[in-house]
Amino acid sequence: MRLVDDWKSFWRWFTTWISALGIVALEVYQQMQVFMPDLVKAIPDNVMHRLLQVLLFFIIVGRVIKQGGSNVPPNPPAA
Repeated sequence: MRLVDDWKSFWRWFTTWISALGIVALEVYQQMQVFMPDLVKAIPDNVMHRLLQVLLFFIIVGRVIKQGGSNVPPNPPAA
């Protein structure tokens, strides 16, 4: 396994932010089930499913969008 050349700037990538948002949304939802079960019952069952579908879609979109240039020079061609 090899890291991408600009791995040090991963925190600026759209996919990193979208993935983190998904993780936070899942954790908040799980905590709501413990501390606010009445509120969770008021949320339709498919809301979290749809939210995660949208986040995963944007992760894919974020992978194909050219995101700002990095300061890492490209690898020289192999001789």
